[in-house]
Amino acid sequence: MRTLNIGSLYVFLIIVLSMLVSPCINANEIVKIDDDDMVYVPAENCIVGLSIKGFPAENIRSQKTIFVPAFQIDKFEVTNDKYRNFLQWTAIYGDATVRHPNQPADKDHTPRYWKTYTPHLLDTIGISKLQHFKQDTFMANDHPVVGVDWYDAYAYCKWLGKRIPKEDEWEKAARGTDGRLWPWGNVWDFSKCNSGGYEWKGERDGYIYTAPHNAYAEGVSVYGCYNMAGNVQEWTDEKYVKGGGFNSYPTWVTLFVRQSREPGFRYFSLGFRCAR
Repeated sequence: MRTLNIGSLYVFLIIVLSMLVSPCINANEIVKIDDDDMVYVPAENCIVGLSIKGFPAENIRSQKTIFVPAFQIDKFEVTNDKYRNFLQWTAIYGDATVRHPNQPADKDHTPRYWKTYTPHLLDTIGISKLQHFKQDTFMANDHPVVGVDWYDAYAYCKWLGKRIPKEDEWEKAARGTDGRLWPWGNVWDFSKCNSGGYEWKGERDGYIYTAPHNAYAEGVSVYGCYNMAGNVQEWTDEKYVKGGGFNSYPTWVTLFVRQSREPGFRYFSLGFRCAR
């Protein structure tokens, strides 16, 4: 009669159990990795909009003082590495639990500029050499994700138990209670945000395209939010984009400016942050 080797049996059982308990990535672990710092904005009155002549009516609302309840908002814009975790999760579980009811049925949450987007024509006419576009230009881990539409932002925020900030919330987090023009005050300073990023104008802020999410510490808002002016435009719940981007002139990175967009709109200087 053959003797049972207890040691061999033990090793065999350990191998089998290890295969059973780790079949794939744990969704909850991805969420913990992806969750970001948030700042608290207390319930207070604040100034929104601006009464000014000569500005396009569709890009501004009249100045008024309103009450905004307390909320939290991301300290930083959502980055590429954070967004990758979301895509990894949806690749495993789908987006049925986080998608907006009006989202198109064939929606792909992959950012527009993570795909091939530079046709051969650009090389032929020389624009690609002038712009210095590369396939990974907008994919750096610590830079804000761009080329995402309102549905992408909605799904990502819901995935984390958050939401897209309302316009009033976004503006208060950026302007404080005194209605300042830029997060740091009312005097323009190129060194405090990433704007006007066309190389042929002369780059004065250090970046042609996006900057790292934690760049420009001297330009943070009174609540500690980074890059509310410049770097990338940001979605609000009402489908306005705010803050201007790396390719915007100083006037268009003022915090009262709004631009209405269709929910499926994507652009190379458009990203988002979350609220709660």
